[in-house]
Amino acid sequence: MPHQTAAMVYVLSSRLNPDVAICVQYCLAHGYYVKSVIQDDWRTACDYLYRGEAEVIVVADARSLDPERAPRVEVVAHQTTNPERPDVPTGRAPGRHRRNDGFGRGGRRTRVVNRSEAG
Repeated sequence: MPHQTAAMVYVLSSRLNPDVAICVQYCLAHGYYVKSVIQDDWRTACDYLYRGEAEVIVVADARSLDPERAPRVEVVAHQTTNPERPDVPTGRAPGRHRRNDGFGRGGRRTRVVNRSEAG
């Protein structure tokens, strides 16, 4: 019989019904079996991991987690340093302009010709 991952579902009491449904559906879709549903007690959910009784904690929304909880995992991808202005690459630094150094694509040297010189 293949190994099936044991999952803990962590929810807040204030969002119990919708979050449990979402988490159980997620577990089924990923082949996990739900070991238990834990309400409002992050430490208890983590204890299941420490004791080896579960391998994953499933949470419906990261906003359900206290940002000061411990232990925690912080994922850097898709994070912004300033919530008012997301970090999006713009291609150049603000306030700076590119200078034409006389080289075009492929390193070929180009020459700007004055109309008076062109004849």
